[in-house]
Amino acid sequence: MGIIISLLALGIVIFVHEMGHLIAAKKSGVGVHEFAVGMGPRIASKKWGETTYSLRAFPFGGFVKLAGLDNEPNEEIPDSLKFQNKPMLNRMITIAAGSFFNIVFGFLLFIGIFCLIGVPQMNNTISKVMVGSPAASAGLKSGDQIVAIESIPVHTPKKDIIETIQKHKDEPITIWIKRDGDTFSKIITPVENPQLAGKGMIGVVMGQSTHRYSPIAAIGKGAQTTWLSMKMSLMGFKQLFTGAAKLKDMAGPIGIIQIASFEFHDNLVGFFFFMATISIGLGVINMMPFPVLDGGHFTFLILETLRGKPLNEKTETIITNIAVVLLISFMAIIVVNDLIQWPNRLNFLSK
Repeated sequence: MGIIISLLALGIVIFVHEMGHLIAAKKSGVGVHEFAVGMGPRIASKKWGETTYSLRAFPFGGFVKLAGLDNEPNEEIPDSLKFQNKPMLNRMITIAAGSFFNIVFGFLLFIGIFCLIGVPQMNNTISKVMVGSPAASAGLKSGDQIVAIESIPVHTPKKDIIETIQKHKDEPITIWIKRDGDTFSKIITPVENPQLAGKGMIGVVMGQSTHRYSPIAAIGKGAQTTWLSMKMSLMGFKQLFTGAAKLKDMAGPIGIIQIASFEFHDNLVGFFFFMATISIGLGVINMMPFPVLDGGHFTFLILETLRGKPLNEKTETIITNIAVVLLISFMAIIVVNDLIQWPNRLNFLSK
């Protein structure tokens, strides 16, 4: 079920992208031959004006066929509706709208998560004490609240508890505990965290509570998270070509479905968060200046503006065909990598 839901989620992200192209094309006066929901054989369709709206057999994604751009055979449509005959600004908006819609969709998902669902945040209540740990030796129990460390009150648990303890490896610290209405102190010496060299730990797992933002705060937090997601997408793209990121660290379509499926079963907030991140990532990467991608089309339009005329059709076709071969080869490598990394990624997600 998780895989099916994840496929539908990915399909929604692609659908939003194509819807952006459709709306922008209609507003720009560009003719649209077909707007399809899903992929594969057509199972139902209805024509309004010059556009056929169709439902395809597989409800994953969709596509838009623009007049004059998709080389529709026997195209019978006025020249005034063809993409290449529209003002440059209209064409640029139509091309960029898909990515814009993806980024806005991710932004709205983030707002919904922060405002309606809420996000888990660490609190100051101990949920688990590790056997044989310094905390266990000091008599700390599940349900205890850490209210202060070294007489400094806890306001932000992650910073005031975790980070403070990490800084005091092998150094005794006084931790104030609240239990059943009583407050008392314990002197505990953090030991080195085996997973974080040089950092201290006392062997407790802190609890989490759900925090919902106000609508105004959710908008601000959503904008901040959207910007961060965009920067991370660009950074990942840069690391791929500089060699800083390894192929095994990448996730293609299969990897995305695997991660989304895991998040759906493990954490619904994480699932929608991942969906928003993927939507924003698709929007950013799709505007990279690479032929075949929207960014490639956008680059051709910029060159046309600078030159005062479009590129030679033969030259553009050659560039595009080379790009198609490279893209298909790259996607084949990514898919193979996804299959190879499936068990490793599963082990990582399960930890």
